Amino acid sequence: MLYGGTSSVNYKLMHEATCCRLVRSVQPFGLDPNDFAQILHTHRAVVSGSFALFVFDRSGGWTPEDMDVYVPRGRMGQVINLLRALGYIPIRAVSKANSYHPYDQPIRRVTTLTNGVRSIDVVESSTRSSLSPIFQFHTTAVMNYISLNGFFCAYPTLTSQRRALVNHVRLNDNSPTDKLVTCYSKYICRGFELRTSSIVWDEREGRKHRCQHSFDCPHRIRTPFDPGNLFVRWRPSVSRLQSFEIDYPQRCFDGRQAPSWCLGGPSCVGDEDREPLRAFVSMKAAGSPFAEEVT
Repeated sequence: MLYGGTSSVNYKLMHEATCCRLVRSVQPFGLDPNDFAQILHTHRAVVSGSFALFVFDRSGGWTPEDMDVYVPRGRMGQVINLLRALGYIPIRAVSKANSYHPYDQPIRRVTTLTNGVRSIDVVESSTRSSLSPIFQFHTTAVMNYISLNGFFCAYPTLTSQRRALVNHVRLNDNSPTDKLVTCYSKYICRGFELRTSSIVWDEREGRKHRCQHSFDCPHRIRTPFDPGNLFVRWRPSVSRLQSFEIDYPQRCFDGRQAPSWCLGGPSCVGDEDREPLRAFVSMKAAGSPFAEEVT
């Protein structure tokens, strides 16, 4: 997908390929792509998790059997009703106090629906942004999402190389739970190399690690608008998806809130004198640094 940044022609080819991947990935769930786009548009929802990673790279030898749809606070009921009309039946509901995401404050509740073949998890954010839970995920491998605007990847260089950093916001005293170990193992089996810092990869490829400056450093404070992200905007001229008028800023949702985050963790090797940043995820108003759309 990074190939698309080399020229306008390659961008168009990459855009067409990504749209085709999305359409083909939605269809096994028994969903018409434009009906699904309407749900994302109306309720400002995004698709994340393994499904979004699969759209980014389908060469991993696995296919998603479920889909995670993230919705803003207060939108879950409407989205569930729309999915019921498309043949999906709710089979399980859990609150944030249960084991789905045990310490994710941004997640309010989760409802699982199935059509007998595939399942969809509708995840309700505890904020007015559907994005706030995404940057609490266990590793950078799944810090991606699909919205009606386009496709977003927070760590495109690492993800395209099947490398991922551990998110320390999910750890208690730097110790992973059994559930997190299972998540790590899942992505290791999918070919990902997991580390707590990118310094080993930098040294392996002859680069100097720039702690807190490199976008792939776990101590760099990130936002969805910084140049370290990849964002492929769906364009009606080459997309088979229906065009909708977007009335909210790029990569911001209800309340004009945008997340910022830091993966945290121990000091990068060789930077012991530099104070490491603590892992965090927070929401910021889409003011002057966020209001301008970045493509």
